[in-house]
Amino acid sequence: MIKLELSLRNIKENIGNMKSSVFRKTLFEVCKQCFEKFFDAEEKKKGQETKEKAILFRVKLYGNLDFVGELYRRKLLPETVLVSVFQSLLGISDMNQTIDDLGVEGAISLMNKVGQNFEERVLGKDKKQESYDDIIKKFKEYENLPDETQISNRIKYLIKNMFTNKETGWSKTKDLNEGGPKTKAEVQNEVQEKYESEKQAQEADRRGHRGDRDRYNDRGDDRRSGYNDRDRQGGDKKYMRKETQGGKQYQAKGNSGNYNDDNKKGGKGQDAGRNERDRGDRRGKGGDKRDDRKS
Repeated sequence: MIKLELSLRNIKENIGNMKSSVFRKTLFEVCKQCFEKFFDAEEKKKGQETKEKAILFRVKLYGNLDFVGELYRRKLLPETVLVSVFQSLLGISDMNQTIDDLGVEGAISLMNKVGQNFEERVLGKDKKQESYDDIIKKFKEYENLPDETQISNRIKYLIKNMFTNKETGWSKTKDLNEGGPKTKAEVQNEVQEKYESEKQAQEADRRGHRGDRDRYNDRGDDRRSGYNDRDRQGGDKKYMRKETQGGKQYQAKGNSGNYNDDNKKGGKGQDAGRNERDRGDRRGKGGDKRDDRKS
């Protein structure tokens, strides 16, 4: 499209003259506006209202970054713009100073796409090389963070994989860009597939949590049932010590907690013992009286 514009304007078609393209300037402005929306507080809040909105927000951001990466590969985007995009994603720009998984993962995705071209084009150019080195240092800093207060361990593993890609001569990047730019239909299908996969993963996660709760409830029911069975079986084995005048006696306590039946049986023995003592006492008193009369 830019070449067509330059041709219609009778301007020689080369990279130097692309700066004068009205289409290119308009394209940059639209991309800038779309990109800045992802760091607007109100837009981010709206994008996190529901899980489905969060997925769509994430897919749109990464789709936008994929487009930015393709523009850079086609030499339609200068390094200064690419660096500012990286700085915003990594939370080190005036536009965004928040470090989170969403932004850092976006920066990783973009670097995996443009890393090879970015590294080659800044080589030997002091200021551009310095900007590239600062971005790489920031990735290393995030990879070595001691905890998950800013980014998760999953993102740290993605950074590690990105450095592996870099150390192997950007082999993953070459495979990723081998097919050339994607058509509109391919991009739409890819976005839809990512959306569906994210949705299915969340559904599976919710089902897993429900299954864990059900298993926990089942175990709780089994434990309560076991306790009730033990109470029923062990109810007749509770003993209570009872002191009587005739000695020590142990009586079984039933489920009702009453001792009526045992007291009736034990009561007869106690009454017989008392009657026997009373008769002995009376015989003793009668003997004493007879002895008195004889004397």
